[in-house]
Amino acid sequence: MAWYFARPGLKYASMDDLRRGLPTEESKAVLDALADLRDGYRATCLAAFLSCEDPVTRQDLSLGINLDPAAYPGDLQSSHQQARRIIMADSEHHRRLLQRSPQVQPPTEGQE
Repeated sequence: MAWYFARPGLKYASMDDLRRGLPTEESKAVLDALADLRDGYRATCLAAFLSCEDPVTRQDLSLGINLDPAAYPGDLQSSHQQARRIIMADSEHHRRLLQRSPQVQPPTEGQE
């Protein structure tokens, strides 16, 4: 989705830092400066996901949703829970999102 291409890339001082996931302070600061935009993008994807009935479009929009409830402010928790239920109930359509979120397991039969 568009956010991936709009965000600045992280830079690393060495291959060792890259392997350890330690970006330079400067590149991390540039990315952190976009936190408000990232939060707005995430909230917009959530609202669009919930208002859309088309499974293919929902699949695309779901990639902009973070399945961690802590990523959303209190006023979006109800919407996040609703979106999460939809995603978990249709794990085949949302397989890519679920694969990116290893801490979230799709429900087993009989669970919701």
